[in-house]
Amino acid sequence: VGKEESAFQLLQEMLQPGSKAKPDIITANSILHSCAFAVTDSQAQRGKVMEYAIQTLEIFTRDAPSYGWPDHITFSNMLLTITKQMPLNEKRISLAEATFWQCCEVGHVSSLVVQRLRLAIPAERLGYILGSAIVKNTESSFIFNMKELPTEWQVHAP
Repeated sequence: VGKEESAFQLLQEMLQPGSKAKPDIITANSILHSCAFAVTDSQAQRGKVMEYAIQTLEIFTRDAPSYGWPDHITFSNMLLTITKQMPLNEKRISLAEATFWQCCEVGHVSSLVVQRLRLAIPAERLGYILGSAIVKNTESSFIFNMKELPTEWQVHAP
């Protein structure tokens, strides 16, 4: 049992009626972080890790504000998990873009979220999403201007 599985099981226990421990957004961020850095050696294991990550984000999004609101760390950790646990294919790109748009909707786009999105999707898709906010995007350098992004995307971000 990896740390990500133990953390997700603990979340399930915390969600049970009568549990004395109540999860918060730090719980979600910790689970997603452990999913990102889970050591996996098969596609089946990576799939299970992604299930934990997706379910965690869904729980905290669906039940907000009961356990706190997903924040820029939540979304950046989800994007990192997608990058580290999924091969670069249309499924990964779609999930990363959906996560980013969800982050935009709740106003938590930070520079960390943008940097994690860059790692998750191809450069041409990133260019389509971020447009004129990208100043430079090469293999060795990424410069972007947060002021070029819609302010409503960033209203709750640090």
